[in-house]
Amino acid sequence: MNDIRLAEHEGLHLGWTTLDTGRGFVTGMASVAEELLQLLDIDVVLLGVLHTNAKAQPFFSLIGRCSARAEGRAVDLHAIL
Repeated sequence: MNDIRLAEHEGLHLGWTTLDTGRGFVTGMASVAEELLQLLDIDVVLLGVLHTNAKAQPFFSLIGRCSARAEGRAVDLHAIL
């Protein structure tokens, strides 16, 4: 995992990072994003995960999570993603 970048925007604490699995799809990355949200005590986290398929072609998954505080401030990750 690369360094986690943190920022503040309009009073919300944001974090984002990328992860290269170095292999095929790894399950449980949504749980990792949720853990980052809680461990870092931030409002929004974006986790980019680079996987490789069976044909050795890379593909990218983007996972976003937000806290109840962010949802209360009308942060809609469905609209963003």
